[in-house]
Amino acid sequence: MVEPHILGRDSAGHDVLSAYLVRGYSESRKQPYWRFYLLSDLKLLTMLDETFARPRKGYNPKDPRMLKVYCRLERE
Repeated sequence: MVEPHILGRDSAGHDVLSAYLVRGYSESRKQPYWRFYLLSDLKLLTMLDETFARPRKGYNPKDPRMLKVYCRLERE
């Protein structure tokens, strides 16, 4: 389960989601933490009714890894 923060295109030309993993499975690290998800790798996506109150600590709405931003959360 992730909290999405930025949807855009990275420097390699991939469409990616920058999100904060709050629970669920990850082979690479224990959660919670920030992660980039390649949209082309997503196989099953479910939008939940749950919400989150504000951007997570460490959120940068002007993330330099994003060459193009399609949408993002506004910083408080």
